[in-house]
Amino acid sequence: MKFYNGYVIILFLSHFLFSIHGLKAQNETTGNNKLSGRVLDGVTKQPLDFVNITLFTAKDSVPVTGGISNIEGLFSISNIPRGGFYARLKFIGFEEKIISDIQFKGNSEHQKLGDILLENADNELSEVVVEAEQKMLETSIDKKVFNVEEDLSTRGGTANDVLSNVPSIDIDQDGQISLRGNSNVTVLIDGRPSSLSGSSRGAILDAIPAASIERVEVVTNPSAKYDPDGMSGIINIVLKKNKLRGFNGNIDGTYGTGNNYTTAVGVNLRNDKFNVFANYSYRYYDGYRNFFSDRERELAFGTEFLSQERYGRDNNNGHTGKAGFDYRIKDNHIIGMSATGSYNKRTRDGLLSNTLYLNGVKDSVWQRNSSEPRTSQSFDLNLNYQWTFKEKKGEMIADFNQSWGKNTVKGYYDEYDLMEWTTNPARMEQLDNPTMNTVFSGLVDIVRNFKNAMRLETGAKAIVNTDDRTQFREIYDFETADFYPDTNINNRFKLTEQIYAVYGIFGHQVKKFKYQLGIRLEQALVRPELITTGEKFKNDYFSFFPSAHLAYELKKKGELFLSYSRRINRPSSWNLNPFTEYSDPFNLRMGNPALKPEYINSFEVGYNKSWKKLTVNATGYYRHSTDVIQRVRTYYPDGTAATVFDNLDKTMNYGVEGIMIYRPWDWWRTNFSTNVYQSFLITSNPELQNNSGLNWGFKLSSAIDFWKKTTTFQLNYRYNAPRVVPQGLVQYKPAIDLSLQRQFLDKKLSVTLRISDVFDWQGFYMLVENQNVWQESEYKWQSRRLFLTVSYRFGKLEVGNDSRRRRGSSGNGSGGDMDF
Repeated sequence: MKFYNGYVIILFLSHFLFSIHGLKAQNETTGNNKLSGRVLDGVTKQPLDFVNITLFTAKDSVPVTGGISNIEGLFSISNIPRGGFYARLKFIGFEEKIISDIQFKGNSEHQKLGDILLENADNELSEVVVEAEQKMLETSIDKKVFNVEEDLSTRGGTANDVLSNVPSIDIDQDGQISLRGNSNVTVLIDGRPSSLSGSSRGAILDAIPAASIERVEVVTNPSAKYDPDGMSGIINIVLKKNKLRGFNGNIDGTYGTGNNYTTAVGVNLRNDKFNVFANYSYRYYDGYRNFFSDRERELAFGTEFLSQERYGRDNNNGHTGKAGFDYRIKDNHIIGMSATGSYNKRTRDGLLSNTLYLNGVKDSVWQRNSSEPRTSQSFDLNLNYQWTFKEKKGEMIADFNQSWGKNTVKGYYDEYDLMEWTTNPARMEQLDNPTMNTVFSGLVDIVRNFKNAMRLETGAKAIVNTDDRTQFREIYDFETADFYPDTNINNRFKLTEQIYAVYGIFGHQVKKFKYQLGIRLEQALVRPELITTGEKFKNDYFSFFPSAHLAYELKKKGELFLSYSRRINRPSSWNLNPFTEYSDPFNLRMGNPALKPEYINSFEVGYNKSWKKLTVNATGYYRHSTDVIQRVRTYYPDGTAATVFDNLDKTMNYGVEGIMIYRPWDWWRTNFSTNVYQSFLITSNPELQNNSGLNWGFKLSSAIDFWKKTTTFQLNYRYNAPRVVPQGLVQYKPAIDLSLQRQFLDKKLSVTLRISDVFDWQGFYMLVENQNVWQESEYKWQSRRLFLTVSYRFGKLEVGNDSRRRRGSSGNGSGGDMDF
């Protein structure tokens, strides 16, 4: 097996570079004048965010510049040249507003338009067709927001498919998520912690159809406001919650070749007092999942070579539902409640063939037939309250979330010795490994705005997490014709973790410069317990987490930013449980109860710039970690190998992440992102060796609209070069997806045809080199499929103003977003 030859990179990079060759710089007559104001709903007097303000020359109506109102309805347009202008304000569901006779006679004037009222459009006679196109990428001082609703390449896919298309996020063969090459990342659903624990995370995300997801928020350097867990940051998956007034909804259905079905239904009822919503989705997946491995080891008496081939099936079906309501008690008081649940059932069957050679001579041949049915269930209940202070002086948010999860893994294994020429199995065993976990989080956040653009935020939070894991194995006794428990393996492990935190943040803006400083203090009470042996441990620790964010606004829609944060990676029950997992007798796994928390210092510097046709976001980052938690593979004299967890001395990573969005014409848009970083792994563990290497990858998406924007063709390409890990290299194999969508009935009905992994390249490769051991492995699953998706939107599509602030984060917030 060899690393994939990336010759096709040249083809796609050439296409992309050629497409931007026609971009011309434009000379503009600039000035330092400024125009500002606040946009309000003419009926409710509530602020309107995302209102588009465009400034035209009064003489010939040529557009000069513009802006968008923020969450408070405020807008500010800078660098306006001298002359006469008029402003046009547009927002879906409201009448267009024209403000004329705007004059700038000098170069440093500031005109304040005050409160501007927009009147609701008359929608009683006909429905409004919503055609507003969201920005694919939105940035703020601490995060990036990727609006994924219009991504055709994920139609019929799952949450894992959506994340695979987000810059710097990768998914491995087991559903393990990594951000900027690091798998220690916090994943949230609607801004809150839930039962997305280690082993069940991939299964739960596979049960969430892509059609249920509105956007993905990536916070690589969170402030002190957010939970500090996650070395590489936070990924927040925001599910759809309709913001349209009246009764409306959507229906999506997908058929994929190879027995792949997905359906999603969502309904919403909203008026000025309340909002009620419900969503349900179902997914059925069937396909193959194969594994190939060659391992060579030098022993005292010669060379041992083990060849393994596994051919198997992977069947997965899951249900996900969400329902809730928001109720406006008064104009500035809102209460909300929601419930989210999922049920996923997955079965992996396969036949593993093993051939062992000693000094080049075949020594033994055996097969292992396995069936591994597993179920994952989760249920989240949320209650939240928001109080907006008068005169927009701030707000208070209270948010309480309770999550329950259950993950059951069973295993049935028959082993045959093929050199004995017998049809009877040489060994039979079965496993039953249930896991129960609960997560409670409660918080109160207070934001207070002061004069002179100053803001103070403070809050307190409590998290109580329990994780209870049982491993039960039985071995078949051929003499008694019955199974008996394996008392050397069977165990029960429980982890109880309580975290109490307070934080404070001060923010200030001085003209074009804004900064934010924060500190978070946490006390952790950790109680691992080996219930089988009666052993109890105590691991309490106090931590502090400072943060700093600076930003400077440049001329012509540019911005520089600098940030720092301290973070933590806490050992999970999966990492701590010392009992051995035996699903594959030659590839074992065990935890390490002596693991310590890992601390990370993270620095970022970046630049963001927007032109008429081009947007560029570039970020340089550096991470220094101590007591790094890593997988370590240990080889034993009896021929078995085990994956354990250990604390490395330290790691250092520095790199550059770039995102480019180019739209040369209204009908053609191209997104390109890349991540290049150098990693250093330094350890005193005799089982490991220091390692370093350059890692890189890129993602390209290009879409073309035609037939009056009723038809869209889209191409997606992902490539990752081999990545350095503590004991070798890994590589996520590339993939190309093609999609074609046609819209009908005033864009209420859409039909999408998609081919995933056109050339059947996608897979995962791993190389391990450890002293006298060499092992090469490859995973391949059914990735090439043809999907047909039909989507229909119905109801009265009138956009309403949701004055509720879009926020949330590692449990800090009530709405699923993470805005500052």
